Amino acid sequence: MSSIWFREDVSPEEWETYALEQEKLARDREVQKQENYAEDVWDFYANDIISRYFKLANLARNHGISWVWGLVELDNPDKVVDADIVNGKFGRVWRIQKDDGSVEWVNVSQAQKPEREQAFYASKGYKLVRVYYHFTDGKYGLFPIKNRGVVEIEDYGFAEVKQNNEYAWDNLG
Repeated sequence: MSSIWFREDVSPEEWETYALEQEKLARDREVQKQENYAEDVWDFYANDIISRYFKLANLARNHGISWVWGLVELDNPDKVVDADIVNGKFGRVWRIQKDDGSVEWVNVSQAQKPEREQAFYASKGYKLVRVYYHFTDGKYGLFPIKNRGVVEIEDYGFAEVKQNNEYAWDNLG
């Protein structure tokens, strides 16, 4: 049987069973952490593991679907741009892979208000959206399985408040 994250035919019961297993692992790790507290110098590591198990449980309860920030072109709002936020020389930037193979760099907006943030991206020809994907657990944490396709594109509403470093995995735990 293949991983629950890559199968199309996962039932709600299987997702819930997986979520319960992850919560049990998290609680077992919490007990182990308390038992080893006196001599455990890796306390922060145990907290990361516990947090990861709870995030996996929450993701399973969402049937493996969560969101990341993405960009769409203003003239084609149904197509997600191939873009990632990376650490550039002068801070965080969007690395946008163009269809012709070239790369465009767009600063990450520092605006505090969503209206200004959207206006900034609109001046570059883009719109900031939430892009829902199927996620999986990998060596470096949770990440979207982009080759399975976009599940949904959701407008980033003006009534919402966004932290500068908010990502889907921050919302899972």
